[in-house]
Amino acid sequence: MIWSVDTMNTLTPYFLLGAGLSYLGTPPIGLNTIGLYSNIGGGVDFMVRDDFALTSEAKYIYYGPDKSTTDINVGVKFSFGN
Repeated sequence: MIWSVDTMNTLTPYFLLGAGLSYLGTPPIGLNTIGLYSNIGGGVDFMVRDDFALTSEAKYIYYGPDKSTTDINVGVKFSFGN
């Protein structure tokens, strides 16, 4: 889920929250893993035009007691249509 904060200007912060099921299969060696994961984070969009934004986000991803990571992403967003 993504919750955007409407600020009525060019910067739009947002928050992320998610959970799901992961499956990793490696057929050659027969190793299959199924598990739950969750993530939480946030980011900000800088609107350059109505259809173009620069964006950055950071999120913490939890896979299990000894399995977690932090992702930091920077990119661009394009909107097509209305």
